Amino acid sequence: MEYRPVPESRLQAFENVAHYAFSPEDQPEETDRVTDPSKQFGEPRALFEDDELTAICRLLEFEARCRGEWLSLGGLRAVATPPEYRRDGRAATLLRQSLREFADRDIPLVVLWPFDHDFYASTGWASAGKHATYRFPPAALEPIAANEAGRFFRPSPDDWERLRRVNQADGEETSLTLRRTEHWWRHRVFEQSGARRHVYAWERDGTVESYVVYTVAGGEDDRTLTVHDVAAVDDRAFRHVCWLLFTHDSQVETVELPGDPSHAPGELLDRVAAPEAVTCELDHGAMVRAADVPTALEAIPYPDDVATEFVLDVEDGLVDWNDATFHVAIEDGEASCERSEDGYESVDVSVSVGTLSQLVVGYGTVERARRAGDLVIHDDDLEGTLDRAFPQRPVELSEYF
Repeated sequence: MEYRPVPESRLQAFENVAHYAFSPEDQPEETDRVTDPSKQFGEPRALFEDDELTAICRLLEFEARCRGEWLSLGGLRAVATPPEYRRDGRAATLLRQSLREFADRDIPLVVLWPFDHDFYASTGWASAGKHATYRFPPAALEPIAANEAGRFFRPSPDDWERLRRVNQADGEETSLTLRRTEHWWRHRVFEQSGARRHVYAWERDGTVESYVVYTVAGGEDDRTLTVHDVAAVDDRAFRHVCWLLFTHDSQVETVELPGDPSHAPGELLDRVAAPEAVTCELDHGAMVRAADVPTALEAIPYPDDVATEFVLDVEDGLVDWNDATFHVAIEDGEASCERSEDGYESVDVSVSVGTLSQLVVGYGTVERARRAGDLVIHDDDLEGTLDRAFPQRPVELSEYF
């Protein structure tokens, strides 16, 4: 088997494998098409055997916030294997080779949306946030809704930079917030799969301070307004978005609104009218894992008052370059991490690559990593120091790909 980029001559075969994996209900003749390349996301990769595509994926590369800093972030999507090549380890081989490519590019972390959480957990990925979705009648927003100043308008895709400023301000404290490119705004926000979405923005004194992106579906008596993206620079700006949604009470029965990752799940229930009419569904979100442990630990900032060093033993059942022992030193807001070829006489900290990746992005505390993960601190004096080195942060990858 050979892992390599998919040439243009094989893109049709690539699309057929992907289409069958994610839309098997379609008839074979419906798969014989290639989506407009300008609207495709990610570099196509495959495991080839005698020129046959036996497993496929797409690699993505983003800029994302992690602990307040921008860093390069890898993404995997469209991971699929034709049924005749399943259950023989090809998917794991594909993941291993893609991680090698990301590591060679000095990409510290790789995220994905799992089709099967347990499968990806077994290959080193771990949860990177939880996603809350509220469902309620529009009238529930009346106590929050504000329409005091400014104006609403319908931005065009050419206004993407004005909206990006709001998006980045809203996600400033949230790890895994992406710095969306112009292409992403035009083809993943203002539209999806070629279908345009409704977009409204609220501006005050000429500056956009909030926006909302949504679609409406259903029959005349059971329409649902689904919010796909919402951002605001502060609570007042968010309340104006709530006013716009509230005004749809004569058109839709239900509003679906994503929760704010910087707020506790369920917080909206304390602000709405008739909270008994509101449901809050909590799902696991995307998953994250380190492509390369030293690169990941050295990529993030640390509190200036933390100075420590320790021997770290990492378990990674998928890639051997992470399944090793490392010497980690943290000082002056930075870390150095060196892999040991011969090992150390004693180990201070033991952890799987998945739990370590969660600590890197700020998903949970050190205590949570011990309780719910597999972190073992052999030197009790280190626990408080590690807790200060890896403080909990809001974490959510809100971009689905």
